[in-house]
Amino acid sequence: LLQKAGLSVGSVSKTSGMPGAENFGWTDGGNVKGTASVKMSSGGFDNQVSQYIAQQKSQCGGGDFASMPSPTNSGGVKRTALYETACVSGGSSVSSSLLFFEDQGRFIAISNQINAADMDIAMDSRDKIASFVRGL
Repeated sequence: LLQKAGLSVGSVSKTSGMPGAENFGWTDGGNVKGTASVKMSSGGFDNQVSQYIAQQKSQCGGGDFASMPSPTNSGGVKRTALYETACVSGGSSVSSSLLFFEDQGRFIAISNQINAADMDIAMDSRDKIASFVRGL
């Protein structure tokens, strides 16, 4: 999926992440750290998006956390949602561009994380994946 979306990624490996999901991680040839969590869809799409964002907030370590949906959220055959999050904690600032979608009964969350100063790079990676997913 990542290569078909036009990203240059290193190796993909299993990681920890969303509870009850298969979790994967990679880097995309730069400073963007990518993660994907895949689990059976349950409890409603919006609820699962909220749970994922709450998990990201809990990983912020007590710092300042913000999340905001992108205006390009859409429905359709594959329901998708795009979000931006930021965590400022202890002198460091990390931003994530998130893509959520459902496919074949699975809820999939993909995060592209980078330092806040380079947020546009993470957004570009996320948007490439979203364009590919929406075209399937």
